[in-house]
Amino acid sequence: QLESSPDEREADADENSQKPSDSDTPRNGVSAPHERRGFGVNRNKVGNRDKCAVFRRWLLGTFGLEKLRSGSGILDVAGGKGELAFELVNVSDVSVTVIDPREMNLARYVKKFRKGYYHLNTSAAVRSAIEKNADAQLFAPRHARVFFTPGMWEWEVGHRKRAMWNSYELAHASRWSRRGLVR
Repeated sequence: QLESSPDEREADADENSQKPSDSDTPRNGVSAPHERRGFGVNRNKVGNRDKCAVFRRWLLGTFGLEKLRSGSGILDVAGGKGELAFELVNVSDVSVTVIDPREMNLARYVKKFRKGYYHLNTSAAVRSAIEKNADAQLFAPRHARVFFTPGMWEWEVGHRKRAMWNSYELAHASRWSRRGLVR
C-alpha cells in the first residue's frame, strides 16, 4: 500500500471539505426534529435498555424509600414482564404487586442480578438505592394475573368478586405472543 505525500493529503482534504449549506446548519444552534444531524445522530434519546432502573431511581428520589415501603406496597398495573417490580422488590426491598394478564418472566432479571448488573454503577445515588448484595436471596413480586377491568372497582362487593373471577379466567385462557394477545 502506497502512502500519499503530505501535500497530496492536504489537497485531498481541501477537495473533500465542503461548506455546509443553509439547510444543514441549525437555527439558533438547535436542530429541528426533522433535520438529520449525521448518521446515527438523529436525536438525543434515552435507550430503553435501562428504562426500569431509571424509573425505579426516579420513584426512590421523588417519593423516598420510607414512603414506598409504607403501607402494603406499590400496585404496578400493566406491569408486563415484571422488570420494574422485580427491581423494586429485589434491588430496593420495596413490596410490589403486579396486575397483568400475562405471565411474568423473571429469569432474565435474576440472571442480571446474579451477574452483578444492578451493582455496576458506582455513583453514590445509585449505590444508596441498592439494598441487597448480588448473592442475596431473591423474591418474585406478588402477581395478580387478571385483566384490570372497571367491574373490579365500580360495583358492590358481590359483583366485584364475580368480575374478578371472570377476569382471572379470561387471563388464564388467553394466549400471548411476543407481539401481544393472540385470539
